[in-house]
Amino acid sequence: MAFIDKIGLSELFQASFLIVTTLLLNNYAIQYGDSVVAAFGVTLRIVQVPEFLAMGLFLGLIPLFAFNFASKNTARNYFHCVCKFGLCI
Repeated sequence: MAFIDKIGLSELFQASFLIVTTLLLNNYAIQYGDSVVAAFGVTLRIVQVPEFLAMGLFLGLIPLFAFNFASKNTARNYFHCVCKFGLCI
């Protein structure tokens, strides 16, 4: 049970820091007007689109890598191909 808590704790801290930084930036931006807060929100969403696409791709591939690595199936280990693809991007 303690091992599961250690894994989930880092995700909790990451989400908490993301929320706190967004709240602080919004509080500082509100001093300059509503249009600045709106622009910040739009910009944040534009930046998050490629971030979420990459995160979804790699979070979907991690179980495939782990399964092939654990079974020592090097013929199906796509890790090198994905790394080369990632470096090209």
